[in-house]
Order: sequence, then C-alpha cells, then structure tokens
Amino acid sequence: MNDYIARYIYDVTKRLDEPIREDISKELEANIYDMLGDDTSDENIKKVLTDLGSPAKMAMNYKTPRYLISPELFDDYLHVLVIVMLVFAGIAFASGIIEAVMGSGVEILAGIMETIFGSMLYAAFNGFAVTTLIFAGIELYNKKTNHPFKVESLPKIPKVESKKSLRVELIVESVFSIVFGILFVYALIYNYVDINIVSDDLNFVYSGDVINSWVSSVFVPWFMIYLVLTVVIKVFQFKEGGFTKVLASFYTALELSSLIMMSIIFTRPNAFNETLISTVSTAFNIDFPYHLGIAIRGIVGLVWVITTIDLIVTWYKLYHPKTNKKQKN
Repeated sequence: MNDYIARYIYDVTKRLDEPIREDISKELEANIYDMLGDDTSDENIKKVLTDLGSPAKMAMNYKTPRYLISPELFDDYLHVLVIVMLVFAGIAFASGIIEAVMGSGVEILAGIMETIFGSMLYAAFNGFAVTTLIFAGIELYNKKTNHPFKVESLPKIPKVESKKSLRVELIVESVFSIVFGILFVYALIYNYVDINIVSDDLNFVYSGDVINSWVSSVFVPWFMIYLVLTVVIKVFQFKEGGFTKVLASFYTALELSSLIMMSIIFTRPNAFNETLISTVSTAFNIDFPYHLGIAIRGIVGLVWVITTIDLIVTWYKLYHPKTNKKQKN
C-alpha cells in the first residue's frame, strides 16, 4: 500500500471506535483505489486524497452524530428556553425590588441597579441551566427508548394563525403573572402596618399584621403552586399552538380551585387581625367589620366575574376556532 494512502487511512480510523476500525479501513482503501483507477502515481494519489478531504472530516462520515440536544428537539428547546428565562428573570426582578428597597445602608438607586440586574442575570442563567438539563435528559431518554414513529403522535394544526404572536402573548402573560404574583405573596407574608390616628384629641395607635398568620401559612404555599402550574400550562399551550380540550380542562380546574380557596380563606371572620379592626372601628366610630366584609365580598365577586368571563371566552374559542380566524381577517 502506498505510504500516503496508509497514513490517510490511519488518520481516519484512529478517530473511530475500535470495533469498526478494521472494516472502515478496508472499505476506505477499496474506495481510494477505485478512485485512482490505473493511475497510481504519487501525483494522482495526492489529488484523490485531497478531493476526499481532511481525515477528521472523513471520519465524521462513519460516526453517529452526538448531540446534547438533537436538531429534532432544538426548536422546542429554544421556545421553552425563552419563556423560562423570562419567567426566572421576572421573579428575580420582583424579588430584587423588594430586597433593594428593604436593604439598609445602601443608596436606593445603586441598590436597585446592583441587586435587581445582578439577580436577573443570575436567574436567567439558572433558567438556561435548568432548561438545558431537562432537554438533555429528554434527549438521553429518547436515545435509550428509541420509540418508533406513529402517525397518531403527529401534532394538531395550531388553532392560531401566528405562532409567533402566540409566543409573545404567552411570554408577556407569564412574566406579568409571576411578577405580580411574587409581589402579592410578599404582601401576604410581610403584611405589617403602622397606624397612628388622631381623633377628638385621642390618639389611636396600632402596629402589627393586617391579616392573621394562618392566612399566609395556608394560602401562600397554594398560591406558589398555582403560579408554577399556570406557567406550565402556558408552556404546553404554546407547544400545542393554543388551548386543547385537556389543557383547557386543567386550566379551568386550576382557576376554579384557586378561586374557591381564595373565597373560603378571605371571607372568614378571623382572616383579619381583630386588634386592627377594633382600632379602626373605635377611631372612626364606624362598624368597620361590616364595611370590610362588604369590600372583601365585592373584590372576591369581581374576581369571580372576571375569571368566569375568561373561562367562557377560552372554551368558546376552543369550540369556535373559525370565529377567531374571521375576526383576525
């Protein structure tokens, strides 16, 4: 065998797994001599080997491609990554504002800039790491199981004309839900007020909680679970190109259960601090529990109306997709 050919084959096969080296060596040698034909001069050998390309590139033809995330999953990975990073950054933004404002010994503006943007960058990196690890696990699982393709597994045609606009809509909704949700949770946990009311030369002072501690201990864990499940539903909603019957059912169950939980907790007589209620009632000489009850029931009722309208619209769009298309056109 010519020295150039032997060296070329060696440089290719050394990059391959041991079990296949001998077979690839024989196959490559036969291909090279077929390309040479009757002209085995050094000049022709150099030309043929040059046409074949570098040994590293040639070796890639005999290797199974290795991916952390394969091209089949990469588009889904990018879509989910954008949503997760924005949601994580939104959470960091809300918590960063709280931490910066409550920090002591630091100028507010400098504290906000350093704390918020540092937290957002760190959170975005964590979102990237978590999403990448999850999709890498899915990729590894797919390689091990290697499920055959089934026609039934084909996705349904999206019910919206522009998936890009749906993505923007869901990202914005997720970020707002997380940001305001975190602020609401913060208000429930740190529900401290400092009241000093002067009336008829009398001074009424109260420092303490607005709602009783049991409200936070019961409602906050549920509300955090609600926020996470809401984002998960939106991720699947984007993947499916809109609501499916299953997603709409989960969404409806989640919204109704959260409304029921909120109604039961905040309409209870012992939800709010009795000392605060008594102080306000005495200072203003009003039946504050009565007015507070009306206000709470009004807010809860308004939330029920808004949520009910949202659920009706969701199911209407699900069963009347043609109406949505006509409105867009």
